[in-house]
Amino acid sequence: MSFLFSSRSSKTFKPKKNIPEGSHQYELLKHAEATLGSGNLRQAVMLPEGEDLNEWIAVNTVDFFNQINMLYGTITEFCTEASCPVMSAGPRYEYHWADGTNIKKPIKCSAPKYIDYLMTWVQDQLDDETLFPSKIDVIGPCHFQYKLPLLHWAQRMFASQTEGELKVTQILREKFPRATAIKVTDISGGCGAMYEIKIESEEFKEKRTVQQHQMVNQALKEEIKGMHGLRIFTSVPKH
Repeated sequence: MSFLFSSRSSKTFKPKKNIPEGSHQYELLKHAEATLGSGNLRQAVMLPEGEDLNEWIAVNTVDFFNQINMLYGTITEFCTEASCPVMSAGPRYEYHWADGTNIKKPIKCSAPKYIDYLMTWVQDQLDDETLFPSKIDVIGPCHFQYKLPLLHWAQRMFASQTEGELKVTQILREKFPRATAIKVTDISGGCGAMYEIKIESEEFKEKRTVQQHQMVNQALKEEIKGMHGLRIFTSVPKH
């Protein structure tokens, strides 16, 4: 899986949660990677025939954590106490932290502190053998999927995008309908003057890097007028 879902960078924010190679869960992970690489998201999340739903959700949850972990590891230098003093999703939504155990009353904190709390909490859930058993023959309860609030909480990692990032992302999705991964990051400190764009799309196939970058610049020609510049990374899905 690529960028958001498939970058295999070694830089992580928290220790990576490993799925043992050679295990059945590992085979499910490889299946998920292969189907997502096809660009068909509906097929990528579909339960494989004959597989257990709880195990499928568990494997994808672990991989989701690892991908968010690596994604955040690449932007930690831009998301600091000074540049991100609150955890928010645009000007309308602000998140306060509480886990119901160590911190029972929601507290206001910076984005990096909130994410540290969140990732530590998620990691504790993943290390819980009653929720995520490492043995193949241990299947979770039938209501397992309803006991994963961490999926909803982890979404906040993506929701913390600025309005500018969301706007640029939406434009790129419209201009590149065959894109399998798009990541837009405001690297100007939140003022929207410069963005880093990572995009993986079939539209780039058989085109040189300079041509791929020209396509991205053309797609954002109106938005670029108000920017200082773009940092662009493009790639073609690997099949």
